[in-house]
Amino acid sequence: MYKWNQFCMKLDNGSLFIALNHEQKQLSDYYSYENKIKGAYMEEILGIEASNTIIGSQDFKQTSFIGDFADLNVWSYSIEDLLPLTKCLLNSFMSGGNYFNWSKAQMTIKGLQVREEGESLLCKDFRPFVYEFPASNYKTVNLFCQQFGSFLHYALENNEPFDGLYWAGYTDHLNEKEFIDSLGNPINNSLWKKGHPIKDVYQNCAAIDGNTLNTVVLDCEYELKAKCWFPEPPTIKLRGMGGDLSSIVDHTYNLNYITGYFEGSLMNTFLKLKDGSWDIQDKRDNKVLLNHTTPMPFGISNWVKPEYPTENIKLSFDVCREDQFNCDNGLCIDIQKRCDDEIDCIDESDENDCSLVKLPKYYNKDAVPLPVPNSYNFKKYFLLTISKLRVEIVEIVDRASIIKLQLGVFSTWRDSSLQFLNLNRSKEVTITKKEYEKIWTPHYTIYMVSGQEEDLGSKNVEAITTSEPKTSGIHEIRNSLVYQGDFVNMVSRNWYTTTIICTFDKLKYFPFDTNTCEFQIYLDGTPAAWSNPMKDVRLVSTGIVEFGPEMLGLYTISSMKTKVTANTAKLEVTMVFRRQFLGIFLQYCMSNILLLTVVYSSNLYYQEMTELAITINVTILLAMSNLFGTVFNAMPNTTDVKFMDLYQIKCLLIAILIIIAQTMFLYLRKEANGNKTLSKQRNGGKGCKMNLFNISR
Repeated sequence: MYKWNQFCMKLDNGSLFIALNHEQKQLSDYYSYENKIKGAYMEEILGIEASNTIIGSQDFKQTSFIGDFADLNVWSYSIEDLLPLTKCLLNSFMSGGNYFNWSKAQMTIKGLQVREEGESLLCKDFRPFVYEFPASNYKTVNLFCQQFGSFLHYALENNEPFDGLYWAGYTDHLNEKEFIDSLGNPINNSLWKKGHPIKDVYQNCAAIDGNTLNTVVLDCEYELKAKCWFPEPPTIKLRGMGGDLSSIVDHTYNLNYITGYFEGSLMNTFLKLKDGSWDIQDKRDNKVLLNHTTPMPFGISNWVKPEYPTENIKLSFDVCREDQFNCDNGLCIDIQKRCDDEIDCIDESDENDCSLVKLPKYYNKDAVPLPVPNSYNFKKYFLLTISKLRVEIVEIVDRASIIKLQLGVFSTWRDSSLQFLNLNRSKEVTITKKEYEKIWTPHYTIYMVSGQEEDLGSKNVEAITTSEPKTSGIHEIRNSLVYQGDFVNMVSRNWYTTTIICTFDKLKYFPFDTNTCEFQIYLDGTPAAWSNPMKDVRLVSTGIVEFGPEMLGLYTISSMKTKVTANTAKLEVTMVFRRQFLGIFLQYCMSNILLLTVVYSSNLYYQEMTELAITINVTILLAMSNLFGTVFNAMPNTTDVKFMDLYQIKCLLIAILIIIAQTMFLYLRKEANGNKTLSKQRNGGKGCKMNLFNISR
């Protein structure tokens, strides 16, 4: 690692503040600073020799300066690092961008540009950090730089010769015709060595030749040194520590530019790479607390305590931010891509262990989850909302006084004792059966039924939230988005197949009866819910009821309503249905009307064919009697005489009266004919002829 010395100052009300390597110091005034910075102090802090060093000038001493050296002698000072001077552009020492070459600064620097800056920019860190990786193939060092939150890059603009080859950070893997780095920037083609690039080289990767400072093409399996370039100072995190270890070892480490070590943020520990392994040491006695024996500890791997070398401690070593997920190999991705059914980590670890529910240590899935008092929930009762009721009527059997149906209960609640991980705030997330079987979900008992069966195969549980999540914290080995249960709506869909017992108390008005059927839905796990008030549970309903089909057989469903009984976990459902008159008319009335029509029609010919008419009418009477029995048996049994019974009786009476009338007419006719025949015999043929004439009339 390389150290970098930053020099920044400001003058405020006569008191000069200077920052050397991010350590702010205050000097009493401008001139004491001039004396203080000379000699040994200059050599000790900056590592350079100074003579008559003046920062700024009297004309500008009320101005804040950054990177502004008016008259500073730098002797034989070379630091192998890059310095971006974003505010002071000095063309004589710049090449290809804001990179200042300290190796060229072996002379008096004069005439640097002076600019006024606000305090928000004053002494802001513009320094990159460079890490030199030992010789390895391109894939290995490129992965390491990515794990470190950096980029494989060697500044081709550095014009100082060096020995050997370094990976330049360019490859043509994505496009054989173009060499680009990990940021997508193309290589400077003017820097190619003569005869390069070579198209026939397998797995083309670019390296820089230290002797000629030109780039050459090599097989990517060559083992070369490389440098990782950091756009910002890295912060290393150790995730997953618990117990006593977390009280003596830091979880986060920031780079100290002076020592080159990573210093802990809270404890007296520091992290450093030594002899190919990483050590976490105590600052006070340099005792090694944890050790990783490889130079590439990134990702989830085993660390050891030197005093217990056989015991492994699984930790995650990464530089991921709080809004990133740490893949098992140490790479970082957007945490919103965690468990989104798309693979984003190279090792596919972002789609592994996608648990959505985090259970507390003592959790009873069989008890109604009463609210946990905390800053999120001030309610003293558990609120369960039946957001929708779906009723699918399968069959109405009025003869048995039952209704067969499928019942869907859509419930919404919140469980404040749970935490949820990796939800998607833009849509509902389905909780797997394996997970929802571990938590409380509502189950219902239906009253006024002859039997019920819950269709567990159709059960569905989802979670949805619009709240802002928190991260799981450094103590968890994998970073996750955590949502408190108070802000997550749980939605379940329970389906039941049941048979409702209905009284059908309006059947006496058949077929004009309109019946009302009621049943109750109770929440399981609420003791004495049948009558006693529930102090800890509130059941509410949105009143949304979907039912179908509206027409079933001879019935039409008129309406369906719900009502929650106050302070009880009970939902009352009332449905009203009536008969379709057209169906009843065609099935029960039309046949009687047709038969009566035949009976009435027989009056037109009964005088000529009296016996035939009576025979037909008696047959119809028998048919109507049989039809009456069939209809009577088909209708629900009641103690009252139904409208349909009266109609059937009326039809029979009409047919009977017509047959009786026709029989009487036949009897009277025969009697009259008999009298006329007797008179003829008494009075002679003339009288007979006249009687026959009269009869024919």
